[in-house]
Amino acid sequence: MDISEFLSHRPRWLYEASPYLYCLIGLAVLAWPHGSQLHSTLITVSGMAFVVAGLHVLSMRWRYRHGQQKPRDDHEVALVAITWDRSKESDHLEFNKLNKQLFMACQHLIEDAQRLSHVDLRESIEQTIELIRFSFQRTTKILSDLDAMQGAALHQTHHALLGELDRRYREFLGGSLRRNEFIAFLVYRIVADRARIDCQLLNEALWA
Repeated sequence: MDISEFLSHRPRWLYEASPYLYCLIGLAVLAWPHGSQLHSTLITVSGMAFVVAGLHVLSMRWRYRHGQQKPRDDHEVALVAITWDRSKESDHLEFNKLNKQLFMACQHLIEDAQRLSHVDLRESIEQTIELIRFSFQRTTKILSDLDAMQGAALHQTHHALLGELDRRYREFLGGSLRRNEFIAFLVYRIVADRARIDCQLLNEALWA
């Protein structure tokens, strides 16, 4: 068995204990009785090298595990690109324009979620939420002009969804909701699903 095979089959306990063993060996060497000046210097350098090596391995291990933990949390829910296409278009031009802009904003948000820190992502999220509010208001107004009862019902639906969005955003800010879970809810549930349903309602009202 060569060294690479040995390392790939090393016992877990040995892997975990190795940096502590380096430190202990280094401290033991430093504490060992010194003889001549040369002997003393060599022992001191050797002991310090063991201690530094152990601390360095512990530091690298901590940084690696800390770095690995966050992506696992953040990427439990996969974020898939969101695009506007003709299948989502209604027969109302303003509705199409509003939702094209909204889908573009959501795609930018998905991209930002992959590269920005938790704090820096807030601005992108809040801008998208404001655009959602504006889009919902305009869609409700468009439908109300065609069918007042349908418009009132849609207003209530949008109001409930925005309330749920605000609640989940607070959970995200508080740390109880993972980043990608929140982004997925905003993009796919609030925007994509709602655009599809609102498109159907609007087309039915246009051709009633």
